[in-house]
Amino acid sequence: MSKDSFRLVSLSSERVCPSGTNQLRSGLAIPRGANHAFHDLKIMPSDEPCPELWMLGTSGGSAAFAGQMGFSMSLGLFISPDDQTIAIMDEYKAAYKASGNAGSPHTMITIAALCAETREEALYLAAPQAYWKVMAFRHGIRDPWISPEDALDKVKQLPVSDQSYYQSLLNSVTLGSPQECASQLEQISDYWQTEEIGLVTVTHDFESRKRSFELLAKALLE
Repeated sequence: MSKDSFRLVSLSSERVCPSGTNQLRSGLAIPRGANHAFHDLKIMPSDEPCPELWMLGTSGGSAAFAGQMGFSMSLGLFISPDDQTIAIMDEYKAAYKASGNAGSPHTMITIAALCAETREEALYLAAPQAYWKVMAFRHGIRDPWISPEDALDKVKQLPVSDQSYYQSLLNSVTLGSPQECASQLEQISDYWQTEEIGLVTVTHDFESRKRSFELLAKALLE
């Protein structure tokens, strides 16, 4: 297939993961040749530039790969919060610059967060997800979601080791009143040297999740 049959996003070198880089290049290529299976696919709007490309990663390996590819980097602390340090972002930025990418490296931290009127209410609302993770990750049990009341009752019946794991899960969440959460977000922004923070909020009902975002927005913008 000729070079003219593809429009490619500008990508960088393949030092970190050659096979993965090639796969991404193929996936990001937009087919133009008449013989391609998707040659009649119409991309709209056709006059718009390609969207900014981001990679969601959880380690230094994915961070370096994002830098090699010239992507923006979002570090998923909501997936893997333990033992993460600023060195991951330093590795990303170094790989980005070493690969000769245009512009500046762009970072975001994505965290688990839950805001409520009080810390006690936030802990209450966080119980179902934390309990579900205990059962799923330590026992392989993935039962349907339960209410905060039922989750808290079941936590009391867990063995000490599971209760300790439950507490560690809660500790990994930016959680509390609006003032507490706003303070924690400022500390996260300062440590990770980024002005963008993505929030993942999981609760048993939509209204409490929406309220969490409303309270955070009010605390941060006023």
